[in-house]
Amino acid sequence: MINILLASADVQPIAPSRIVDAAQGAGQGAMGAGQSLAGSLAYIALFVGGLILLVGIGLSMARITQKVLQVGIGIFLGTVIMFICLMYPDKVVGVISGFLNSFFSYLTPG
Repeated sequence: MINILLASADVQPIAPSRIVDAAQGAGQGAMGAGQSLAGSLAYIALFVGGLILLVGIGLSMARITQKVLQVGIGIFLGTVIMFICLMYPDKVVGVISGFLNSFFSYLTPG
């Protein structure tokens, strides 16, 4: 029993660079899986939002309720914005950056 404890006492520490590399690899793998899954889920959410919007239009035209139409509009527009941000993040950042640059250059005298 004592020999087993003494034999296992020789433990080498893990280098911090190996821990960082392993964490970075796991993070990149999770990010890739999330991006591939998010694209297909965005199409499903867009379809469901459109379906709720159509049901809301029907109920609104029948003068039953307006709430389903409002919920459908909110879900559909939110999903469209999410889809645009998901599929074209570089263009969204470029538009926001250009708007902010033009806004602040308009405010500064010169």
